[in-house]
Amino acid sequence: MLPKIKEIMNDPSKRKKEAASARNIAYALLDEDLKILGMNGEISEDVVVNIADKKKMSINIVKKRASALGIKIIPKVDFQITYDKYYKNKPQNADEFESVVVYLKPFNKDNLYDFLNPGTMQNVDKLPCDKLKQLAQEKKKNEFYKNDTASSSGKKVCEACELAFKDESRKTIYDDYLAWCKRRSILDHAKEISKVADGNLSYEQGNFYIGQLTELFKDRKLAENIFIAFCKVEKIAYNPELYNPDSQKRRRSEKETNKEKAREEAEKKKAREEQERLHKQKEEAENKEREKQERSRKQKEEAKNKEREEQERSRKQKEEAEQAENKEREEQERLRGQKDKPGNIEGHDVLKKLAIGAIICLLTLGGIALMSGNNESQSEVSAPYQTVGERGYSTNSNINGSEQPVHPVADFWSDITSGEAPLKVQFFDESTDSPTSWNWDFGDGVTSTKQNPIHTYTTDGTYTVKETITNEIGGDTETKESYITVTAPAEALTAVAPVPDFSASVTSGEAPLTVSFTDESSGSPTEWQWNFGDSYDIFTEHNPTHTYTKAGTYTVTETVTNEIGGDTETKESYITVTAPAEALTAVVPVPDFSASVTSGEAPLTVSFTDESSGSPTEWQWNFGDSYDIFTEHNPTHTYTKAGTYTVTETVTNEAGQDMETKTDYITVTAPAETPTVVVPVPDFSASVTSGEAPLTVSFTDESSGSPTEWQWNFGDSYDIFTEHNPTHTYTKAGTYTVTETVTNEAGQDMETKTDYITVTAPESDDTTSDNKETDSGTDTTSGDTSLPTESEVLTFVNNYQGVSDFIETVSGDSESSNPTWKWDIWQDQYGDRLISFYYYQNNPKGYDSTYFDSEGNIISTKDLELTLLNSYKGA
Repeated sequence: MLPKIKEIMNDPSKRKKEAASARNIAYALLDEDLKILGMNGEISEDVVVNIADKKKMSINIVKKRASALGIKIIPKVDFQITYDKYYKNKPQNADEFESVVVYLKPFNKDNLYDFLNPGTMQNVDKLPCDKLKQLAQEKKKNEFYKNDTASSSGKKVCEACELAFKDESRKTIYDDYLAWCKRRSILDHAKEISKVADGNLSYEQGNFYIGQLTELFKDRKLAENIFIAFCKVEKIAYNPELYNPDSQKRRRSEKETNKEKAREEAEKKKAREEQERLHKQKEEAENKEREKQERSRKQKEEAKNKEREEQERSRKQKEEAEQAENKEREEQERLRGQKDKPGNIEGHDVLKKLAIGAIICLLTLGGIALMSGNNESQSEVSAPYQTVGERGYSTNSNINGSEQPVHPVADFWSDITSGEAPLKVQFFDESTDSPTSWNWDFGDGVTSTKQNPIHTYTTDGTYTVKETITNEIGGDTETKESYITVTAPAEALTAVAPVPDFSASVTSGEAPLTVSFTDESSGSPTEWQWNFGDSYDIFTEHNPTHTYTKAGTYTVTETVTNEIGGDTETKESYITVTAPAEALTAVVPVPDFSASVTSGEAPLTVSFTDESSGSPTEWQWNFGDSYDIFTEHNPTHTYTKAGTYTVTETVTNEAGQDMETKTDYITVTAPAETPTVVVPVPDFSASVTSGEAPLTVSFTDESSGSPTEWQWNFGDSYDIFTEHNPTHTYTKAGTYTVTETVTNEAGQDMETKTDYITVTAPESDDTTSDNKETDSGTDTTSGDTSLPTESEVLTFVNNYQGVSDFIETVSGDSESSNPTWKWDIWQDQYGDRLISFYYYQNNPKGYDSTYFDSEGNIISTKDLELTLLNSYKGA
């Protein structure tokens, strides 16, 4: 069996298959319960805690199984945290804007946006920072020039604007501050009203304030949670279910309203689709019209070219006739000269023959001209010496071998001939014979002298377009009647905020993985922001393409915006990138971490411990109170200001990268009035004070006086440990004195408990070989010589994260079916944990241990110094 186990452990695909099989078996009952409890696709965090407690499992395991089944976990509302986050805690760096309120009072304005708005500007808060700074500079220059109180205040407000809108991050701080002020204003008013009513608020009053908060957050459920948390902390008696007898009716009404809204949205969507269909039909008709015009233009141009070629052919024929006639005339003159000589009778006969030949030549050329289809008469062929005036201006003239300019022919076309106002049209000049000037009349009173002008028709109607061209010979005009048709714009649909949605061309594959994202949002967004989960970068393309270079599971977020508002769609673990086939031996690390403390007064120092699996080699931390990135393995960070902070850890190895984000993980409260600090008084207790080695003891600090530091010495070495409530394992028999030293800013004290822990040697067991080999060579086993089943081994190896309840589960399953094996948990000098499997039998013969790391890989312990943590027997 051992070779078979080694074979499976060394084959990633087989190991993964066995692990999946083991998980399905181990979690079958849990999955069945979760499916029943989460029938509606949701399950509360309280139920998750109850399941984990009942089944003696880790809460994280239950959460992961719920996630694997597609069940959304609804976090329980912590009213104090909600109250602090949305009411008590002012946004970071917002104090600098407090003075701005004083400057704005003389102008009866509440914020810098209203101050900058000249009165006609819409959505001034959506303007970019450079535009807002420009408005402030212009206002300062043009309005506040006097030396009086108002001008002084105005200049200060303008300076505050320039500071607030220095860049986008500053603008975000100011926007967060305004939102906080608005929330405070709403909730403070609710508090005042409750005081008048002896600490009570009616359902109608509460619903009024929840409605105002909903306008801020665009989320009714969040608004209700905030308002109820506020009432609980402020001790305002408000219970919408208790004080409103019509709550069921209200819920039904809200449900019907939601259905009506959904129906209206569907109708709007249908109307938009119909409008798009009509627009598409209109585009197709325009394309056909353009194609028709293009065909007509090409036919007209071909006809002109053909006519021009015929004229050129006629001209050449005329020139050839002239040349033949001139040659004949010269020959006659030469012969006439010979004839005049005495005794030249033969010359007279030659002259007659040449004359007859010339006549035949002329007749032949005339016939060719007639056959060519030219409309010129025979008399024109026989009269080659026409003047320029006689030839007109329809073709180029050739006088003494040089080309002469000809009269231009006007023609044009446009990229579009119809559409809604305002309609932007690009005109293209198609005139021939080198025009040098152009004059356009677009039919709506506007003209242009450009060769290829662009004109926008702002009023609906049908327009005739004229183009007049000229060169040094003359001009020509092309008129196209009713050429452009402009319709009035269709009645705009009621604008709504966009609803984001998107899809990906592929959601999984090997690195590098290139994914094309397609925006499928409704509501006509005009801006897009994408985060692909493998960095903090934001991309603004409509349909972007992104390449993931490292293995990991990535969450993708799309934010869409239009003039009405914006919304965000987040798809958790949407893209899965695996390492290339040749790199499958490496596993992408799975990030996880814990904190020494998750809440407290500022300044709060927190030690973070990386608990990731998969052997990461790089770490990146963001603690939520800045944009800084820290790369320590187990960092310590101090929060100096009150607030609720989200912590993110990104881990990387050669196989890829993954990220763990714990939202609102650290809560820092403002320091209370500091009482008189006293020196702490140390005290502690132990979970057990005696037992056999190895003995694991959990120590609990019970000191008074609020110590901030702890130092422990457990008596079996000189080592000092600084955990608050440590756990320690005594590996050797003996009696040990334990010392705890506690410290705070007032001082330090020490508690020593002498001979507090007694560890006895384990009872000798002659029936156990403890893995020793002897010379006996006999085997008296009961016949069961197998190691634990493959599923049992893999269940442990693939799921063990140091959680004791899982160890007990594996050990318990193995007692009945495999009584002849044993396994131990070890820790090496680097703090890593190992597991060893081996036989123990009734005879002296034993077997060598096989060691695995937490990832299930077989390893050598040659250079490791191992300390035994726990030992488990199969029987």
